[in-house]
Amino acid sequence: MKETEITPEKLLSSILIDRFSSAVARMAQVQSIIAENFMLPEIDIPRIEACNCYVIGATTACITLTNHLLERYCKELLIQVEFGPPFMRTSFQFDNSPSPDLSVYLNKDLSRTLAALKSKDLLSKETWKILDKYRDIFRNGFAHYDPALILKGLTYKISVMKMPGEPIEEKELNLHQIPHVGLAVEAFAEKNAWLYLVTVENFIRSTIRHFHNPDIDPVFPMIVYP
Repeated sequence: MKETEITPEKLLSSILIDRFSSAVARMAQVQSIIAENFMLPEIDIPRIEACNCYVIGATTACITLTNHLLERYCKELLIQVEFGPPFMRTSFQFDNSPSPDLSVYLNKDLSRTLAALKSKDLLSKETWKILDKYRDIFRNGFAHYDPALILKGLTYKISVMKMPGEPIEEKELNLHQIPHVGLAVEAFAEKNAWLYLVTVENFIRSTIRHFHNPDIDPVFPMIVYP
């Protein structure tokens, strides 16, 4: 009997059909994010791309894009508050004034960027603690795809019987040391991608007024994580 040839088209079709039902449910979840346009392409584009990744089940990619979104938004927010909107930052080209030194924020790592936001009261202490924790796990872990960072502190128990008749001994092992650890990373991303994206989205919504009129809060509704 002749084996059916697996073409790239058939493989893609199989993957898409398998993920279709979960994609429909996820599309409903992300609708509250993609329905809002903040009129900032450097922020809106990665927001939508992260949502697209989540919808199709590419949760590791979703977390990675959410990392990019958080880091870029934090820097843009600090620059906006410190130096004003883009048209004000380019005035030096016309009046011979010194150009703003944006590197003071552009060159900061995420840890220092979050600390700067907190010091300027743009980030509450509670939200800072959450985002700093995520920075350690998601930003550093997924940026280098390091299971030891992603799964840090997560363990599992196994029962071991060395010889027949001997008592069974329970051992606790680090999850990042198991064989095929990529499966554990995938499960972790599946469980946490939406929570991370929602947390970053809500932070953006709580501060986006600084890009338009700081005195008028557009009151974007916060997304509730189930």
